[in-house]
Amino acid sequence: MVSVPASCSLANYGLFCYELATTIATAATTTAATATTTAASFIDPVRPAATSVAASSASANAAAAATHKVPVVCNAVPGTFVTSSVTFVCSCAACGGQPEWEPRDWLEHCGRSRTGQWYKETAVLVAGAARPQRLATYLRRWGYKAVSVPVAPGVREWRLLRESELPQPTQTAQVDLALKDDGQELRLTDVLPAEVSVLCNNVPGTLLADTWRIRCRCAACAAAGPADNNWSLTLWERHCEEGKPTKHLKPLVSIRLPPGSVPELPPGT
Repeated sequence: MVSVPASCSLANYGLFCYELATTIATAATTTAATATTTAASFIDPVRPAATSVAASSASANAAAAATHKVPVVCNAVPGTFVTSSVTFVCSCAACGGQPEWEPRDWLEHCGRSRTGQWYKETAVLVAGAARPQRLATYLRRWGYKAVSVPVAPGVREWRLLRESELPQPTQTAQVDLALKDDGQELRLTDVLPAEVSVLCNNVPGTLLADTWRIRCRCAACAAAGPADNNWSLTLWERHCEEGKPTKHLKPLVSIRLPPGSVPELPPGT
């Protein structure tokens, strides 16, 4: 079960979505060994053991091995990104899965300039997503960055550098997406219940997720009728923060989700 972190603001509600996504991804690894490789799951591409679950050792090992290979496409050419070696295996008719290409050679093979940014020109086929996602974005959400490191005089190789221990994958299979220029973002209304308890400056209220309005539960407003108790986020914050300069109002930060305001959700919900 996954619960909302304490003192979670609307702006940081994505952290809760991350916890839910991680739980779902963890449960999904039980079937990873038998799943097809037509699309990538949101599993740590380099350290699959971090999302291991109770399973037979054979299944766990097979699942771990599978997560080192991420299905990708570059200029309409399909292939597989091998995270352990930072190379590409091409699946075009001529290559048939052989050989492994260095990143810049892969770009050239796919008809792109070998001087291009391979991690941006290659896209990951993510399960449940409406469109491919840049490889750089996919890796960054797991805390990794592709870097070129010297391994010998005049020789450099690509490695995946772990920059963060906190991955922030976006779960695309269970919720709709608001597609942006370079990736996807969750819309809060896709995962919020119809009514959510909220707080602003210790004043309780109810967020109506479908209209994105607030029903205030302070003593004065509770006695008013529904027509007079229907606040926008900004006006409700002003109501709760009376006397605070308007220019300092930030409703998505001030309005918070207290623990328990969003029901706990089982994996796969």
